[in-house]
Amino acid sequence: MERVIRNSRIADDCGIMIEYNIPVTSKRVDFIVTGQDDAGYNNFIIVELKQWDFSKSNRP
Repeated sequence: MERVIRNSRIADDCGIMIEYNIPVTSKRVDFIVTGQDDAGYNNFIIVELKQWDFSKSNRP
């Protein structure tokens, strides 16, 4: 994810949260990016990474 963020056009003043613990639960979110758009609206993106051993395209 570090390479994705560095090579993207995400603004330098965006917030990045890794392994964010959701309050009042035992659950976590893998990755969250927060920031404001050009109109000043707050936005966020949630990324949930999966632990895959293979994908459909490389299955025997």
